[in-house]
Amino acid sequence: MTRLMLILGLLHVVQAAAFAQEWRGIKLLKSNCNDVKQSLQVEKCEYPNSVYKLPDETVTIGFVSCPCPISYDHTYVGWNLPVDTVTGITRELHEPRSITEFEVNSNKWIKTSSDMISQFLYDNHEAGITLYALDEKVYRIRYYPTLEKYQHLRCPIVSTSPTSTTEQYRSVWLSGYGDVGFEEETTWLDKFAIKLKEHEKDSQGYIVAYGGCRDRSDEVQKRAQRAKAYLVTTYGIQNEDIKIINGGQHRSFEVELHVRGRNLPPPPTYSMIFPIKGDEH
Repeated sequence: MTRLMLILGLLHVVQAAAFAQEWRGIKLLKSNCNDVKQSLQVEKCEYPNSVYKLPDETVTIGFVSCPCPISYDHTYVGWNLPVDTVTGITRELHEPRSITEFEVNSNKWIKTSSDMISQFLYDNHEAGITLYALDEKVYRIRYYPTLEKYQHLRCPIVSTSPTSTTEQYRSVWLSGYGDVGFEEETTWLDKFAIKLKEHEKDSQGYIVAYGGCRDRSDEVQKRAQRAKAYLVTTYGIQNEDIKIINGGQHRSFEVELHVRGRNLPPPPTYSMIFPIKGDEH
């Protein structure tokens, strides 16, 4: 029985490599959260990526988390599909499999090396699949939709001219973080505080907060205020030396940390405008 299950498992891996746009009935750019829950027997989806720990592998499934923006002033790459549509699948195999099981010798596969010794990537762009191998053992499989085949499903181009950034608008120091936990957030704030104190006499600190398309504006403001309160109470930075700027919206929550000369204007912001949806998944 164990041998039969092993054979079936190997067959499943090879078939998955051959039919890269579908895995366990989950189809890229077609399936949604309900299909994922039914196929994997899981209870929920998280956006933009859900991570599921299965008996033999850990799977990350990407979803459309935002509708196409109606305005933006920088590069945006997204799918013009319903929110919660599957956009990609990455499988981390707990037990790596031999590369010989995947039939990568045809001219459809391109083999490239990486910076890691004995690591190679095998990419079949036509099928939309990349194999990650170490010592000829595949440990990761990534399925992706090819842009050439699905260009018609991309978000339309509606960008406006970005705000010009001349030398006078440059920050002395710039960093930032995304939607991370507070413990990780403080590591970035610690660096920010050090840089701000280095230029304490002639600089101004800015916290530029961008809400994700699924975030409430009041929650974004609270997180920015929490960051400022941490800097003031932990490092004794004067309240007026740190200013909070509401940057608008991005695809996901982001914070920029600027240290700028006091004689300079506030840092420019680059926002998106998403349509208002009555039903959020």
